Amino acid sequence: MRKKIVAGNWKMNKNLQEGIQLAVALNEVLSKESNSCRVIIGTPFIHLAPVSERIDKKKLGLAAQNCADHVSGAYTGEVSAEMVKSTGAEYVILGHSERRTYYGETLEMLKTKVRLALDQQLQPIFCIGEVLSEREAGKQFEVVRSQIEASLFDLSEADFSKIILAYEPVCSHRNRQNSHRCTSPGNACLYSRSHCRQIRQEGSRRLLHFVWVAAARPPMPLNCLPTPTLTEV
Repeated sequence: MRKKIVAGNWKMNKNLQEGIQLAVALNEVLSKESNSCRVIIGTPFIHLAPVSERIDKKKLGLAAQNCADHVSGAYTGEVSAEMVKSTGAEYVILGHSERRTYYGETLEMLKTKVRLALDQQLQPIFCIGEVLSEREAGKQFEVVRSQIEASLFDLSEADFSKIILAYEPVCSHRNRQNSHRCTSPGNACLYSRSHCRQIRQEGSRRLLHFVWVAAARPPMPLNCLPTPTLTEV
């Protein structure tokens, strides 16, 4: 059975020195533990290379928060999947709701990013999920189904098995007042199980990792670990 995953997205926080210090401290804690789960940190780009040199990858995984939808070229400010891989990172977060909303990332763009990441032997942490208005309209299955189909459905069974699906009901971390109206960790697992069962190719058994995403801030309890892990659909 696959290990459960605990992944922390640092977003746009911590300068270089602070980020290194935090990663080293976390690595020290984990080095003393017998981990029953895979711990991953998603750091800003500036942290990737120095953090990679200072952590034990067997205890602590390292992810970029994004990569470009181009191999290389005149794309000022972008960071390619190859560049991410060269830092020592093993994972890349793709399709985060903030990237979709603030930067207009489309399903087609994400399809390309997934392919480029896999070509560089990076494991995508692919974010899916509905906003509150879509949930209240009863469209959550339709929304998540379209996200999975459009960006991942072309993958081979072998490549699909490398995807970590991160179910991210956007209302759970954008608005504390609405968090109780979103799905629970248990329901999240059931929702994604249903989504993937609906889209699997006939006769195909697809293996995947599943992660429930929520903002780790009080008063929300971190009760996602007991949730049954979705490993086969």
